[in-house]
Amino acid sequence: MMIAIIVGTILILVFIWLQYSKLKCTKKIDATYLKFNIYNHHGMLFGRYIPVFKYDFNGNEYENQAQQSFSKKSTKNFIVGEKYTILINEKNPKKFIINRKIKIDEILMLLMGLFLILSGTLYVLSCGSW
Repeated sequence: MMIAIIVGTILILVFIWLQYSKLKCTKKIDATYLKFNIYNHHGMLFGRYIPVFKYDFNGNEYENQAQQSFSKKSTKNFIVGEKYTILINEKNPKKFIINRKIKIDEILMLLMGLFLILSGTLYVLSCGSW
């Protein structure tokens, strides 16, 4: 059950890291939507759709993909050539997000981590050994 505690801890740390990354993106700027990059990995039920934007910041032009992925259904909300407000990390302007909302898969990751830690800890306490 030690493995459950370790995996649970890793899931919680990844959740915290994702939220921290979002918090570092504070500067609102306008950016032009270009396209979505689509990533399909073996074993995944659904592909990941990551929007690509072009924007200027401090005299430099950037063309990068967001640090967030979206569902295929959400891609219909983006129109090529239209301007959208994004949030960039001023210290590293290549990194940006579309919004700070916590996604359902992030909540599930946190809950799974908490469940694994709790069940692993209860098992260890009931058996009295690691």
